[in-house]
Amino acid sequence: MQRVNDRKAFSTILPSGWLWLCFLCILPIVVGVLIRDFNALMIGFLGFCILIGAYFCGKTNLKKLEMSLEHSSLIFSGKSIDLTIIARNHKKLFSSRWVTVEIVFNQDSRVTEVIDLISEKSEIKVMKRFSFKKRGGVMSNSLKLSSRFPFYFFAFDAYDTIYSAATILPRKIKPVELEAFGDKLEGDSLSEVSFGERGGEFRGIRSWRPGDTVKSIHWQSSSKSLSQGRGLRVKEYDPPGHSAQLVTVIFHSFAIRGEVYRTDRFERAISLLTGTLDYLFTRNIITELNADFLGWNPLTMKNRADYIKILTILSEVKRAPEIFNEQLQAKLNLSAESADQVIVVSDVDPDSYKELLNIADNIMEIDIRQVSYGRNVFSKAS
Repeated sequence: MQRVNDRKAFSTILPSGWLWLCFLCILPIVVGVLIRDFNALMIGFLGFCILIGAYFCGKTNLKKLEMSLEHSSLIFSGKSIDLTIIARNHKKLFSSRWVTVEIVFNQDSRVTEVIDLISEKSEIKVMKRFSFKKRGGVMSNSLKLSSRFPFYFFAFDAYDTIYSAATILPRKIKPVELEAFGDKLEGDSLSEVSFGERGGEFRGIRSWRPGDTVKSIHWQSSSKSLSQGRGLRVKEYDPPGHSAQLVTVIFHSFAIRGEVYRTDRFERAISLLTGTLDYLFTRNIITELNADFLGWNPLTMKNRADYIKILTILSEVKRAPEIFNEQLQAKLNLSAESADQVIVVSDVDPDSYKELLNIADNIMEIDIRQVSYGRNVFSKAS
């Protein structure tokens, strides 16, 4: 919340103001002096009074205004949210009119709104649909108030800082590999009882028995069976196995053959990582994240609090400066032995490190090349 003060206010005379000054102030006075015409002198004097009055009225228009923001504290990058601009007028006698509010966030995202009237000793709220382009934290943002009130003779601008606390989480991009590999990663949903046994391979269809669930009914066969005067038919499976109870996600920036580093690829990889974690979280699968930018210190995701904590960390991370083959190889070996499934995310092409993944069958890589976005969209805010 920040009040705009006079020390950062500036004013300039507009072309319409210059025309008024020249033709309705200076010219009548010069003509009145030359021809000794009192009426011309009065017109010039009145023009000066109007111009000076417009200046002080316009300057007062931006005085004692306070701006603040309301929005969610956790926001996904690229997702539209409701941003509320609150304008308060602390003046006791004068309203503020035709005020343009421009807020430039430290990510180069900006929002502009024109407020026609803010009555004295009152506030007005304006709601805007807005989305942040990049991940990161938003704290101090540039604020500019502009006005041409009352007659467009002068341009008045006031600059200040408006504060807001928000964490812009990475954009979620769901990797296509998770769709093809969904059966191995399908845990019990959050609304179910937790992790546990699942049905095995499909065996066939049999007659309905007491205790069979509605989900197990094979409707196509049942329809034909009922038409022939028989009972319901249900699907039968082999004894249940177990779904993936622990998935390890590894993020690295290592390439055996070497690659040119691109900022947009790292941001894209972080978005793919976020989409992977979101996919696992919504399926209630216990996940361990190991990343080179975290110094290979593991983070465990068991509940929503862990999920939000990890995404908050990802909103600020930067690419690891350098990692070595031995570090990645050791982490892959350990994860392949301890986890039911290992998912590898990287900001380099899989061809550059694929030979490291041949140590086990439960390792799946996410291809960075599946999504292509512009460099400016994913460049992280400084």
